[in-house]
Amino acid sequence: MFITTGSFSAEAVAYVDHIDPKIVLIDGRRLAELMIDFDVGVNTVATYHLKRVDSDYFGWGLTISANVRAWVVKNQLLDAIRRNVGSRVYALV
Repeated sequence: MFITTGSFSAEAVAYVDHIDPKIVLIDGRRLAELMIDFDVGVNTVATYHLKRVDSDYFGWGLTISANVRAWVVKNQLLDAIRRNVGSRVYALV
């Protein structure tokens, strides 16, 4: 196994392809991928949560149009903001 933080020349890659399959070349990009995949020498800095609107929570059926749903969500969000920050919020665009 040969490891570099850079990259191997095309000639080196071609040479290894034609000789013993036990020789493995790991370039900088692959090394970084392996380090991340196996948590070696890396730390988690931030975690992101992806969320979606739960249509069951709002009681929407399949018959409500997308425009009506957007209007309902916008108004419910506006009401929640008003409850938390006061009546200074007048509209959401």
